[in-house]
Amino acid sequence: MVEKTKISEADCLSLYLTMGNNRSIPKLRELLTSKYAPITPPSIPTLKRWSSINSWKDAVFRHEKETKEKGIELAINQTVSNTKERLTAYNEVLNLTTDNILKALKSASISVENSQDLTAHINTIEKLQKLLQLLQGEATERTDTTNNEQNIFDSIDFNSLFQKKIN
Repeated sequence: MVEKTKISEADCLSLYLTMGNNRSIPKLRELLTSKYAPITPPSIPTLKRWSSINSWKDAVFRHEKETKEKGIELAINQTVSNTKERLTAYNEVLNLTTDNILKALKSASISVENSQDLTAHINTIEKLQKLLQLLQGEATERTDTTNNEQNIFDSIDFNSLFQKKIN
């Protein structure tokens, strides 16, 4: 492996960019001295000249902007990922709860003595589905203003259904 005998401008700029808010040419030279010993780093006038000629201030501005953008993007991606995981978990719980209620209704392990009991179970399922839609950012209500709109359960005569079931 070939050993370095001098420190390049690119190495100096790279180190300068990583120094943070307290960066300065004299501090850069101190850092170069400790990091690249026994190689003698460029002098302060040389570092200032490189900084001036190659617009290190602009490079710092671009570097910080890119770093902030990457940080924001990473934070957003992490938040979205966490939200998706939570929604998936909520979705599973709500679907299992709905399935359990429906299975219990089908197997008659939930007693349905009258139409109010059935309506209560159906309302529970509707509330679970609305909660799932709300968690997913979907609409939970229709805002259609037609006068013909009616609830499907309003058109079912539960009492007559139970009378038929009992007889």
